[in-house]
Amino acid sequence: MSTLIRRLLAVVLLALAGLAMAPATFASAHPIGASAVYLTVRADRVDVELALPLDKLNQAIGQQLDGTPAAIEAAYPALSRWILAGVRISDASAAPYRLTITSLEPQEVNGTRALDVRISAVPASGRLDGDLTLDYSLVLAEVPGHKAFVFLVSDLEAGQVGEGGPSPLGSLDASDTQLSVERGSASAWTGFAAMVGLGAKHIADGTDHLLFLITLLLAAPLLAVGGKWAQRRPVRSALGRTLGIVTAFTAGHTTSLALVSFGLISFPTQPVEVAVAGSILVAAIHALRPLAARGEVVVGGLFGLVHGTAFATAILDLGLDTRATVVAVLGFNLGVELAQLVVVALVLPVLLLLASRSGYRWLRIGLASFSAVASLCWAVAVLTDTQTVLQPVFDLITAYPLPSYLLVVGAAVIGWLATRPRPALSGSSDGLAV
Repeated sequence: MSTLIRRLLAVVLLALAGLAMAPATFASAHPIGASAVYLTVRADRVDVELALPLDKLNQAIGQQLDGTPAAIEAAYPALSRWILAGVRISDASAAPYRLTITSLEPQEVNGTRALDVRISAVPASGRLDGDLTLDYSLVLAEVPGHKAFVFLVSDLEAGQVGEGGPSPLGSLDASDTQLSVERGSASAWTGFAAMVGLGAKHIADGTDHLLFLITLLLAAPLLAVGGKWAQRRPVRSALGRTLGIVTAFTAGHTTSLALVSFGLISFPTQPVEVAVAGSILVAAIHALRPLAARGEVVVGGLFGLVHGTAFATAILDLGLDTRATVVAVLGFNLGVELAQLVVVALVLPVLLLLASRSGYRWLRIGLASFSAVASLCWAVAVLTDTQTVLQPVFDLITAYPLPSYLLVVGAAVIGWLATRPRPALSGSSDGLAV
């Protein structure tokens, strides 16, 4: 392994070690001045989180709590009775769930002091039965015009595993204090299938992950001689190298996906996203000039750890318990692998076709250079909290994946035909063709 690769490994591992065990944060959308209700539906219970603005709460209960832990603790008996009287959850059996307050803590949401309430709602049967009904009246009756916005964090068994944080279900006020949560045909298999779909979608929509994989594949059909890409590999050898790349990348992202999803390690989001951009840059450099023997396999495995950490965000946002996380990790990872295999099956034949022509060098240099520029643009966008300047290009490709792919295939075929060797011309002694 070259000195460059060893240094690269050391830098990345030290950076990850420095970030390990950093506290993970979960930012929920919360309308300013309104109450918020977050529902996380599990197989045997519903976890409820309430964010009650402290000024509205004081107005409703006729007290002046200052939001300190001591004040909350002193008012706990009366507060807990008042809260439990204003929340009711039931399902198709119509039997109300048994509610238990698990925590009652002050917090600040969007610059507003609030009371954070965690409630565990357990059905008498021990299993959820069909659709849920939420009856909620806290603060609504006592404070005119006050609203409570209800969000679904996740419902794995019902297949509700969308990305981007909690999904809004509706709002409640004094005139309408009831809301239904439809669950359809909820089951463990429904949840597993939903996670497979989410994993596949994460790859299909993740242009950074796609670009990293495709850039790694640029070198798969080639052999390195004297520190340069010098000649084409036999097809069987290229397929074996591709298998090594995919296997290394899979091993890397599967490992970190599981570790982060189960809360064994954690990393801040921004450094991870910058590291993902950096992985594309390293893959691009290797495509331009080999960093080491089997360098694309090393890069795929090493930075697979980084990409798996980014993948785990989709699972962490669901707020799952341990049992549900097992289903989610297995399903999500399967979806990622299936989508990854589809990408390889679509891209590799094109690369193998073009690698047989001298013009492949310029294609490799062009695509690797684009990847390098894209990675730097992504890093800048992450650090400045803006969109990359290349986002319109990526949006266009994501919106029209099939036409984009067919356009690439068409250009590849034209390039292959245009650069095919011409048969030698036979001619007379004066050099003219006969």
